[in-house]
Amino acid sequence: MIIQIKKTDVFIPDIEDNLEQPPSEQIKFHFRYASTEERKRYMHVKPMKFRTSKEINDSDMEVEYVQDGEGLAKATVTGIENLSVQNGDGAPKDIKTIAEFYKQPMSKMATQLETHLLNANAVVETKN
Repeated sequence: MIIQIKKTDVFIPDIEDNLEQPPSEQIKFHFRYASTEERKRYMHVKPMKFRTSKEINDSDMEVEYVQDGEGLAKATVTGIENLSVQNGDGAPKDIKTIAEFYKQPMSKMATQLETHLLNANAVVETKN
C-alpha cells in the first residue's frame, strides 16, 4: 500500500472576515509538515514522577504533557501572505515572517495557527 503525503500546505485563519475575502486577499500561513521525529520536540509527555509520603502512607503521580505550539510554528511556518498591522496612528506594517507575527498582539490568530499545526496531518486521505 502506498500512502500519499504532502510536504507543504497553507492555513487560512478564520479571523475577522478573512474567509469571506477573495482568495488573493486572504491571510495565509504557508507551512511545511514536521516529521514525526521533529514533532516530538514540541509535543511529548515527560517521564512520570512518583512521590511517596511515609507520614500519610500515600503516593502521588505527576504527569507533564509538553505542547509548544509557538515552537512548532516557528519551526514550520515558511511564509505569511496578506497580513498587515497598524498600531495606533502609525503606518501599516506588512508581517511576512513568523518571528514578526509573534511580536504582534494577535493571540486569537496565534491560537488558531498553533492548534492547526499541532493537529496537521500530512497524509492525503484517499477514497478506495
